Amino acid sequence: MTNMGKKVVAGAALFWCLIGLSACEDPVPQDNYKPEYLVEAMLYVGDPIEGLRVSLTQPVLDTFRYEQSLVRDADIVVLEGDTPMQLVWRDSENGRGDYYFPDTDYLVKPNTLYHLEVRTTDGKLITGSTRTPSAMEWVKQTNELLQYPLDTINLESPDSLDIKWTAVDEAPAYLINVRCEDTLAYGVYLDPPTEEPNRRIYRFWEKDAPNYDEVVRWGFAGINSSPVVWFAFKWYGLQAVSVYAPNEEYYEWFRMTHRGQSEYDFRLASVEGDGTGVFAAASVIRDTIFVLKNTSP
Repeated sequence: MTNMGKKVVAGAALFWCLIGLSACEDPVPQDNYKPEYLVEAMLYVGDPIEGLRVSLTQPVLDTFRYEQSLVRDADIVVLEGDTPMQLVWRDSENGRGDYYFPDTDYLVKPNTLYHLEVRTTDGKLITGSTRTPSAMEWVKQTNELLQYPLDTINLESPDSLDIKWTAVDEAPAYLINVRCEDTLAYGVYLDPPTEEPNRRIYRFWEKDAPNYDEVVRWGFAGINSSPVVWFAFKWYGLQAVSVYAPNEEYYEWFRMTHRGQSEYDFRLASVEGDGTGVFAAASVIRDTIFVLKNTSP
């Protein structure tokens, strides 16, 4: 056989080999994709029942749009003992919306077992149970008005704004949330009001941080007191400080979704049936403070 003939035979063999390999390829993930229901249901002691959501997962090859994933026609009931509370859907300006209990005079009770039933229009049923922790109260709060220090290098050590609250023994840990309520306006909260805009608290090591633009900063506390260090504040101006005492389900959900790569492990879901997700509870106390600027940039 000539060299040309050998090349033709080799080329033909390669062609049919490639055809065979393509026939043996795994199907595209989207071909066998089956949507799954995801439940996000949190109860907060002393608050109305609200903020519950049901969504459908979306194919990995599609552009994810949270608003399109929301399920707005589910039949959701929260039960305290044998007393059912029918939740209804409401839209919101940000396009997210939520399920809530219309009787807003009803407040979630401490040390109470609640059950959740979610029924979808295609006949799926998702259930869960969670027990609320004890209620908590402030023991020591920060001042309503804080003057951000002019010189953060020469501050006395330790520099902190101590807060304390009543202990909740069943909480595995406490979660502290500091949120800037208005990243734009600053002077409107002063007396007398001005038109001065808000601005960030500049720290050179934060500029490239992955959560640089987030208005919230989270922290952990192992006991019922904690220093709120200046590092907790990302902007000047109006701030909301909240402390959560989670039950086990809430803490496990938070640990998976708010740390590291924020990967949710469906095997640790706190609901059962035709879907995955979380049904959990926490006690929470809230406060607002105002951080004054140090100097002009």
